[in-house]
Amino acid sequence: MDDFCILVVEDEPIVAEDIAERLEELGYCVTAIVESGQEAIDAARNYHPHLVLMDIHLEGDMDGVEAAHVILKTLRIPVVYLTANADDHTLQRIKATVPFGYILKPFREKELKATIEMAIARYQAETETYAALNSGDFPRPQTVQRNASYLARASQQLQPSLLTVRTATRLIQEQGHEMSEGKQSQSLTHIETAVSSMYRLTDDILILSNLDNPQLCYHPAPLNLVSVCSNAIEALQWTIENRYQVRFVREAESLEGMVDERLFWHLLNHLLSNAIHYSPEGSTIHLRITHQDGYIWLEIQDQGVGIPLPEQAFVFEPFYRASNVQDIPGSGLGLAIVQRVVALHQGTVSINSQLGQGTTIKVCFPMQSIPSP
Repeated sequence: MDDFCILVVEDEPIVAEDIAERLEELGYCVTAIVESGQEAIDAARNYHPHLVLMDIHLEGDMDGVEAAHVILKTLRIPVVYLTANADDHTLQRIKATVPFGYILKPFREKELKATIEMAIARYQAETETYAALNSGDFPRPQTVQRNASYLARASQQLQPSLLTVRTATRLIQEQGHEMSEGKQSQSLTHIETAVSSMYRLTDDILILSNLDNPQLCYHPAPLNLVSVCSNAIEALQWTIENRYQVRFVREAESLEGMVDERLFWHLLNHLLSNAIHYSPEGSTIHLRITHQDGYIWLEIQDQGVGIPLPEQAFVFEPFYRASNVQDIPGSGLGLAIVQRVVALHQGTVSINSQLGQGTTIKVCFPMQSIPSP
């Protein structure tokens, strides 16, 4: 992700610096910050960034929509719009440029990250499709069938959240003037929760899809795995506060392995999030990392609901959810992503679980092996 460069186009210096800082915290490279449409075009030509974050309302004769049209048409660089508000006419102009994303200000980092990731995935997919059409290398029937199945299952999971958003929105529109402040706040909370759920699902689907193209997503490099684990736990602790405890056991403060940092982060995040998601409040999650005979061993243990023994063989399949967790929200994609990330690193993953007593997942992969995509 460190090599993924973004051009920021924003005519308010304070806002521009804030955006750039957030992008760098998320691991992206900011090639430049410019204030006008013409500067945006010039910078795009000179630096050729991977993506442009474009504010719509800019000073000068050319606004962000016009600049984006030129960049998309002549340079084929994906553009994501940033704006505080937009009238219907502006929205129609935006649609005409077929952008790769649209973010309303003020925005949260997770929304920024999700939109950028979706733009990246869409751009990569379009590039691959274009290359396949020109080379005659079309997807195999099995791949097409699998992707169609993913889309069908994703649509089923998105529908409840979309219904929640539509229902809450209509309620506010039709009865907002009669609703108490508490009721309005409750409806907005329902909308925010549903949107967050959709973001997580689409983000996981994009990750899973990218894992089918290791040449695009797999870039191993030497990495201090202890440091990555510590950072992941620290980030998670802000979310869970004091409701759970995460205990991290390691042999030393530094343990280097040849891994893809972004994929390893996703692996950790899904394993830790799952452990917490299916465990009662007040419980402790254990994370242990060790090495032996040239292999890294990662172990995550929880005190959760456990997985029925007959179903443990299926938990790594996309969208599969055990029969005893159907009332707990989730997509069933976390362990599928974990399994594929581990496979890319030429490793193995195993599970040991007992109903009502918790689950232990063990991951093992070579410290130095760099498998070919």
